[in-house]
Amino acid sequence: MSIKLIVNSRIEVLNDTEVYKSTIQDENSNNFSISLPVKNGVYMTPVVGQMLEMLYYDNLNVYKFEALVLGRKTENAVPQLLLSLPQNVVRVQRRKFVRVSTISYIKYSKYSNEELNKISLEDNIQFTNKGILLDISGGGCRLSTGQRLQLKDIIVTDIPTDKGTIRVMGEVVRVEKQPDDNYYCGINFTIIDERTRDRIIQYIFALMRKQRKNL
Repeated sequence: MSIKLIVNSRIEVLNDTEVYKSTIQDENSNNFSISLPVKNGVYMTPVVGQMLEMLYYDNLNVYKFEALVLGRKTENAVPQLLLSLPQNVVRVQRRKFVRVSTISYIKYSKYSNEELNKISLEDNIQFTNKGILLDISGGGCRLSTGQRLQLKDIIVTDIPTDKGTIRVMGEVVRVEKQPDDNYYCGINFTIIDERTRDRIIQYIFALMRKQRKNL
């Protein structure tokens, strides 16, 4: 698959469990360049010959691909990385993103849809229910629980990661009873900012790298 890279578009570089922000500075038929990737004021400085894993955003999709570092340059006082054309391109629908399986024990709180306006993620929420996170994407997750949730119920939980917890809120959109009397519940994230979604995507790709190493 080939993609058209647009100058000044947002792009991210994945480095282990870190996500570095950048923008496309130039592109042609042989290579492209990006501003030096940065995260919290710290710049990423990969070496020539290093393969980078990247996420590229357009209006409709997210593309994941790899690119080889060809060199460094500075134009208009902007330090840049010169990269090969994208390789191993995978397109992911923006609303669905990548979904990865996991087994994480979590606690959550349940609210009715009518209570939505009364919930703040900044509150000191007491999580009174137990469940197992079965999979997760940038748009939602799937939860196994012994509690029978109803469609449109609101769930708040802290997702455990190696970098701390990520608090999310979501609406129950699917409930499936299992033979062991547990319920598999599909949840779409509702109130979520870009920073939180970026942390979730970062966590997802960290999980994927771990799973590949264990194959």
